[in-house]
Amino acid sequence: AYTRPTDEAPHTHTLNPYQIYFKRRALYLDAYSPEADKTLVFRINRIAEVRPTPVQFTRQSDYNFAQRHQHAFSVFVGDSVQRVRVRFSKQIAPFIREACWHHSQRLTEEKDGSLLFEVDVSEPREVGWWVLQWGAGAEVLEPESLRQELRETAERLVGLYANSQPSEEKQ
Repeated sequence: AYTRPTDEAPHTHTLNPYQIYFKRRALYLDAYSPEADKTLVFRINRIAEVRPTPVQFTRQSDYNFAQRHQHAFSVFVGDSVQRVRVRFSKQIAPFIREACWHHSQRLTEEKDGSLLFEVDVSEPREVGWWVLQWGAGAEVLEPESLRQELRETAERLVGLYANSQPSEEKQ
């Protein structure tokens, strides 16, 4: 029984568990789902109940954890890979330079002191969520779909902060 944060009730899955792993402050499970006919990711703390079944599984011969997750920026895996380009301001650039954020990252110093950060990932939204923590010191250059998503997020943020009082106090 598994409940995603957006679900009102748990969904039952029959799974062949492959690997438990730790990422970004949580435990996850890679498991083959015969209903979906593919390997899915489940966050362990969202599993409400586990029951053994008489169903017998054979491990998929093409399952390879390292290959499956090689293009994940964080947790999400996918079948395709997209390049994400982000420009970091001169003020934020030192923080980006001092860590390896992803094995595919490429850093290019710009003449004005800013830094171009490029990665090839399976889920660009995860890079976008990471970029938001840097505020106006980071600008997603591509893909355009991610730029648009962050533009919409910024517009919603402006709406939240446009008034001097928090929304709960206005009521």
